[in-house]
Amino acid sequence: MNRSQFFAAIICTVAFEGSPLPIHGQVASPAASVPAAAPVVSLKLPSTYVSTPPSADQLQLNADNSFSLQEAGETYHGTFSVSGNALELRISETNTNTTAIMQGSNLTDSNGQTWVLREQAPHPAPVADVVKNQAYSEMLARVQHGDMTVDFRAFRIAGASRAASLPRGLAGPSSVSARELRDHREFTRLFGLGDFEAAFASASRSLERNYASLVAHFDAMTACQALHRKDEVVLHQALADALADSIRISGDGKAPATAWEVVSRPEEYMFLSSIVGLRRLGPFPAGSSPDASVVPLLENGHAYEAVEVIGPDSTGTEYVWFNVDFDAGPAPAEMQLASQPMDVLDGRITIRAPAQARIERRGPTRVAVERQADEESRIVLDYGSERMTLVASETFSRCTGDFELSVRRMIAASSIGVEAFDLKSPLHGIAYWPEMSSSSDKAKSHRLMGLYIMRSDAAVEHLAFDLNADAARDSASWERLARNIAATLAVGQQSLPSQAGERRFFGFTATVPDGYVATREGSPVKLRKLTEFGVAASSLAVDTGYAPLTPPDGPQVKITKVTLLGMPAQWHETVQTEDSQRLISADAVVVLRRGPRPIYAHVALRSANSTEMEELKRIAASLRLAPPFAPAPGPGPARSPLTPPKASPVSQIRVRNSSGTDFRSVKVGGKDYGDIKAGATTAYQPWIGAYGFEPVSLLRSAGPMAIPGPIDHTGDPKLGAGHYTYVLLVRDGRLVSNVEQDKE
Repeated sequence: MNRSQFFAAIICTVAFEGSPLPIHGQVASPAASVPAAAPVVSLKLPSTYVSTPPSADQLQLNADNSFSLQEAGETYHGTFSVSGNALELRISETNTNTTAIMQGSNLTDSNGQTWVLREQAPHPAPVADVVKNQAYSEMLARVQHGDMTVDFRAFRIAGASRAASLPRGLAGPSSVSARELRDHREFTRLFGLGDFEAAFASASRSLERNYASLVAHFDAMTACQALHRKDEVVLHQALADALADSIRISGDGKAPATAWEVVSRPEEYMFLSSIVGLRRLGPFPAGSSPDASVVPLLENGHAYEAVEVIGPDSTGTEYVWFNVDFDAGPAPAEMQLASQPMDVLDGRITIRAPAQARIERRGPTRVAVERQADEESRIVLDYGSERMTLVASETFSRCTGDFELSVRRMIAASSIGVEAFDLKSPLHGIAYWPEMSSSSDKAKSHRLMGLYIMRSDAAVEHLAFDLNADAARDSASWERLARNIAATLAVGQQSLPSQAGERRFFGFTATVPDGYVATREGSPVKLRKLTEFGVAASSLAVDTGYAPLTPPDGPQVKITKVTLLGMPAQWHETVQTEDSQRLISADAVVVLRRGPRPIYAHVALRSANSTEMEELKRIAASLRLAPPFAPAPGPGPARSPLTPPKASPVSQIRVRNSSGTDFRSVKVGGKDYGDIKAGATTAYQPWIGAYGFEPVSLLRSAGPMAIPGPIDHTGDPKLGAGHYTYVLLVRDGRLVSNVEQDKE
């Protein structure tokens, strides 16, 4: 059928709920039998009809009562209206009208040519459901045999899922967006060199990977035009048009609710520039890479991107909206857990998390002679600007009583719900849900859910699921994911090493009784006693560095002379109340090496009762230096005056007070961060050569606190360029710090 035949006399039938009725053209026929009252029908829009036998011809009826016709390699546009069962097409290019009658799901013209309604779900399924039920191979076979009635939206999603070697989302060089962009750049390079055969071969390789790629079909069509392969031009144009139409009918781009749905950023650019005819201005700054990461707007479980564009008339700019669910990855509630579990807390427990999750880098730890236990493991999961942090921590306690009752006593005052949580045997879980904070502070975290876990040996661990401010607005979706993750908890291969005997640590040896665990948390040496669950832990820590800590002094401080590490020292002992519990602290400073750059050791003991404090003092008295002790760093190799020093990367570092009390005169690594209220975060300061563990000093209402710096940073990695947060908190009466890498 040619277009003159189509325009001259189109007699069509389309599926409606009523019976088929004859409808005439522009000029009424005297012999026509017209019903007295044609039933008024509701045409489901948008709709696409393709000619059969399969060809590139198709008719698209849009929701705004416009239409487009692809026929014999030409494109025509216009508007249409429906009166009863009559469909009138007004064709702009020829300034003619034609009327059609509709019956069944087909359109049939006066020459007997049939036009078939293309498959389209009345309510498009969520991307996650389409991915789950994809049938790429089946749709590919139909399309390659000329069947243009497939659901091209589902075809695009299935093809993109098959092409990606990583889970959906922007991360990684193998994402759909990254691969399509690399392929298109290679095509553009070859085409610009005039090597059209190589350019076509490049596009063909892209199509082998994903035959549903709008970008690859457009590239193939462009190469075939240059090679004068008319039949292949028609084929790739027809497929590109069908793929583009599945984007066009997904919305109008005027608002998030009616956004155009795309599966990759290159597809988005191609649709804007080559299909819609709009020139993109944003969101990327001028000169930046178009494959740079973009944080989408997250709303009602969907990801949207607003793009500033210039229209064809170039008279002004406007914003159009795209649904980027596929590129952003599944919403939290839809995220699938990885099949392989990951070890947390040194393998004492395992957990399954989404493949997008990552273990968060913490402060560097030194190599220990004996196995030491992690106090915490942190797993971070991002979805756009939303973040959930899973913190698994060791309580260093055992519960010999009623576990659920003990948990309820600990958190009843701060939680709105407590219940038993079903876990794999032999684990026993008690979950709780604190009242979510309404704070809009971007730096503040919100506890979504907590879970205490008791093992078969009565050891207790804790899991906390924390959200940032953006994620807290979508807490229901994140809670569903948190529950799914928590349900996968299982016993790992390791247990806490708490046997009695000689313990050798980095630079030290001590004799310890049964029930003590060596841990690593920035400082090289730390011992924690396994106590009854709910009772404040007893601990011994040894920090070494060049800056001595000034022990507390005053009339309330008990001073006792003692010998530590073979050197004379003094215990400075105080009794305070922390979180309604009595806490005994004893601190001593020992000079390990004298000279122009002396080295100090700060020995800190913390306990809730006098008996355990005396036991800690006996352990401290057994401390000995273990050769070889770390030497002070030398001056380093001489540098030629002709060789300029290599520039060190700049780290932007801020400090967060994650304790429940205000800090004053906070200094980290010699930099002054001033006063920091409880829960507050400072501004960033530039650092050169920063490490994950730096000395800290501050004041609070109970007195001064400090974290001495390490003896040296030999073997410790620098943080490098980027943004970081030093997180300060008080645990068991001691100041501790973690480092978090922030999103740029």
